[in-house]
Amino acid sequence: MDYLLFISTFTAAAFLPGIDMSLALSLGLSVGFRKTLFMIAGGVISLMIVAFVCAIGVGTLILNHPDIFKIFKILAGLYILYVAYSIAKSNLKVESTSIKSKISNKALFIQGFVTDFTNPKAWIFMATLLPPFLDKTSLINSRLFIIIALIGITQIIAFVSYAGGGAVFRKFMNSYLKYLTTISAILLGIVGIWLIIS
Repeated sequence: MDYLLFISTFTAAAFLPGIDMSLALSLGLSVGFRKTLFMIAGGVISLMIVAFVCAIGVGTLILNHPDIFKIFKILAGLYILYVAYSIAKSNLKVESTSIKSKISNKALFIQGFVTDFTNPKAWIFMATLLPPFLDKTSLINSRLFIIIALIGITQIIAFVSYAGGGAVFRKFMNSYLKYLTTISAILLGIVGIWLIIS
């Protein structure tokens, strides 16, 4: 398994501004970095659960119906190419919303957990990204847990970057977002092509 390919692909997706990253940025600005760590913990745990559920569900399909996996792999590649195209054509902006500064740590954790768990893009992306990296002979093994750990670590780094950067990072992101989205689109496009032809 090429862990470097997995890390680069997931990193490209993790750092794109989305609901969860906008939330981390907003909270970093409004309640401070330390309190935002509770939201980050909730978001990371949630995403790791999503990854595990997707890996087991899609993995079971692969083991029981290998021919369906070939079709699924092509569809996943086409979907990732579509995502790459959408990213390349989009005009993303980092926006913040006003968040009350008197929010509890428990509420921040729940907000992070619910935001990632109910994000359909997280489910779709995990279901399309994980299958090529799974062990076809045994679903629950060290490889799966390494992948989930890599997802958690990458997501923590992305969250911390957004939350810790605050207003300065927001200005930087808006200035250089075009380059970031282009790089992310290229990396996702490579993965999409790889899924189709492998």
